[in-house]
Amino acid sequence: MTMHAVVLPGYQQPPTTCIIEGCYANLGIVSNTMLHRQLWKRALRSGPTAIDAYLAKYNAEFRGRHKPGCLIADLPPVVHALCTGDRNRDAIEQLRDALQELTDARARGDQASG
Repeated sequence: MTMHAVVLPGYQQPPTTCIIEGCYANLGIVSNTMLHRQLWKRALRSGPTAIDAYLAKYNAEFRGRHKPGCLIADLPPVVHALCTGDRNRDAIEQLRDALQELTDARARGDQASG
């Protein structure tokens, strides 16, 4: 028996876009968000070296799609995809918090693994 992956009409996931006013970079369709969220959180815990490695692998092609000077261009597509707002905070606030988390992780320096 042969099986094929099919996306039914009306069920296609929309692309993730930057929501910063004036940017609206198209970051494509983000899949495996939970896996990438775990990898991103691990990089944040580990420090700048792991963060830079993650961003080089998963954000390099997307960073240039942002408008020059976009405040959140350093956040990978998975963060954009997961920050959609909730009852307590809107999406912009969530993205600013994620950027602060990145800044704090870089300031802490590399952490010993173990």
